[in-house]
Amino acid sequence: SEIAEFLHHGAEQITPNILHGIHKKLPALKLQFAEINAPEFPHLVEQLEFLADVVEDFVEGADNDLPYVAVAEAAYALVYAHNELGLIPNHINHVGRADDSAVVRAVLIENERVLSEYAERHDLEWSLVTVSRDHLPQRRLQLTGVSSVVHLRRSLKPFPQPGSPFRESPRCRRPAN
Repeated sequence: SEIAEFLHHGAEQITPNILHGIHKKLPALKLQFAEINAPEFPHLVEQLEFLADVVEDFVEGADNDLPYVAVAEAAYALVYAHNELGLIPNHINHVGRADDSAVVRAVLIENERVLSEYAERHDLEWSLVTVSRDHLPQRRLQLTGVSSVVHLRRSLKPFPQPGSPFRESPRCRRPAN
């Protein structure tokens, strides 16, 4: 998909130095993401928190089983969601977070195996982090011109403003036995 290609292109720009810069800004990003009010995208905040945890655990050496490409894509999604303008400016009612959600979902889908294994290792419930493609709402947003916008953004080399602090979201924690 074009969103996946957009994600891959953005993740290619994430060098180890940029990743460390994003890591330093994770606390501020987590606070910003926690304030997102987007009822049209009910899982977005938890998914951003999860991706922030992935980046944090990788950089801090708490999880060395993650491939760098998955971490770079997670980091790019965090940076992208932080950017207020994106393909669709965040201030546009009802659709402003559609592009953020699409990029985050692309990370989760493209890296489903390694991220679900990460969730298992960290006692997180994968089904609470992601929504099965079979359970997506029937109402779909029609985004016209996304293809040309994606190509335009590529030529502009989208990048970066890193950071975010989400540890163990209580909504993603497995219930204690």
